[in-house]
Amino acid sequence: MSDALADALAALRRAAATPGFFEMIAAFTRDLTAADAVLLSRGTERRATTGSVPDLLVQTAAGAEAAGTPRVDGDGTITTLAVPCLGGALGVALRIANPMHAALTRERLQMLAAVATLSGSEAARAAAAIIGVALPPALAEADPARALHVAAAAIAAMLPARRVAIGAFRAGRLVHMGVSDAADIARASEEARRIAEALGAARDGLPGAAVASGDIALLAEDAAPGLPLAAIAAGLAPLAAARARHRRLGLRPWHAATAAGIALALSIVIPREAELVAPFVLAAREKHVITAPFDALLDEARLEPGDPVVANETILARLNTREATLELSGARARAASDRREADIARARGQPGAEMVAALAAERAEAQIALLEDRIARATIRAPIDGVILAGDLRRSLGQPMTRGQTMFEVARPDALRAEVLVLDADAARLAADARVTLAPAANPGRRITARIERIHPLAEQVQGRNVIRAIAQIEDADATGLRAGMEGQARIAAGPGSWAGWLFGDLVRAVRARFWL
Repeated sequence: MSDALADALAALRRAAATPGFFEMIAAFTRDLTAADAVLLSRGTERRATTGSVPDLLVQTAAGAEAAGTPRVDGDGTITTLAVPCLGGALGVALRIANPMHAALTRERLQMLAAVATLSGSEAARAAAAIIGVALPPALAEADPARALHVAAAAIAAMLPARRVAIGAFRAGRLVHMGVSDAADIARASEEARRIAEALGAARDGLPGAAVASGDIALLAEDAAPGLPLAAIAAGLAPLAAARARHRRLGLRPWHAATAAGIALALSIVIPREAELVAPFVLAAREKHVITAPFDALLDEARLEPGDPVVANETILARLNTREATLELSGARARAASDRREADIARARGQPGAEMVAALAAERAEAQIALLEDRIARATIRAPIDGVILAGDLRRSLGQPMTRGQTMFEVARPDALRAEVLVLDADAARLAADARVTLAPAANPGRRITARIERIHPLAEQVQGRNVIRAIAQIEDADATGLRAGMEGQARIAAGPGSWAGWLFGDLVRAVRARFWL
């Protein structure tokens, strides 16, 4: 921005006394003020940058030209501002957003008018050159005091002068000061007080080494005589505007109280959907717990949590079957022997002995079936497609497993649900089928939509707080990056509400609970 402004000012200086000088001033004014219409008038001569110029702008420019002072007029929607310029007037028509906007526009017009008027003489050309170099980098500074220092340093280098000081005033009081040879001068020092007194005297119209123009005062120490210091000070008007943009608004207490009252009234009137904020944890919707089928030693276990498994194919573990195999061999031998005895008794015509032998054979065969089933179940396979959630038995090889002991937990990774822990104080506003937005702690910027599926009827204690557990079904088809056990914050829609309820709801409930209201 500063380079563009410097180029425009340089072009304006070079175009002085040329036929296109009027049009260049008008175009620069339009770009700097973002005006809807720009008018340059001198007596009966009028030039505009738009096809149509409001009559109000023509009247405002004529009044400023006749009176020789800035003039501001408005009709409720369009504001017109005009300042004396080149023996005539320079005016703009635009929509003013606030008083600050109007002040900035007027100061920019005055700066342009000063630069244009100064371009008519050699001294004015020198002043315009100095302003064109010093002003753009100063306007690029956000800090007002730093902007004044940058401008003072540039002016001191071009004059030349031992020291240049610039002061910005508000309501007759020096509010910011910049010195060319010190980026940050202590305002309480004796030297700073001396410079401030000289700038203040110039601002008050008293004779001295400093000169003033509007809210800007300029002091050039040990500079060559005959320099256009007053013209330079006039050209620094945008620095006062920059200072105004960055200063704090001087709000009075009743302004703050009025603003707070209006904000409170609007927060009550403007609707906002009420919501409950509660922690949640992701859990598997379908989880299979694999336990030891019988007492035995653990022979093999190679998998660990996170490993994928395939239903009826992936082997999770193997139990020792040595004793069962030996018992199976004995049972088969007994069954064969009992069957032979039953056949011999039948051949001898001994029905009683045949029946006893047949029953013994059946008992042995039942034991065979039991042992074969135990040996088959000793190889534990995954019951579903999914991943292992829990169970790492690689360090438990050779250790006894007790019947019913949990060995593995297997679940489908894409079948998740959210368990939302809502405070019991908010249970009355919790409803089934309510919309839920989940924000995982691992990725706070991600939003997952869900819906309350069911609400547990009993409260429970979690980390010392009474909560109601609500189960939410995740509706997002994309479950990438989600894992069982992940936590985060959930926002549950709780019907119509207001901004006041959102801001002060917790405070009101705390007061009511404290004082039994």
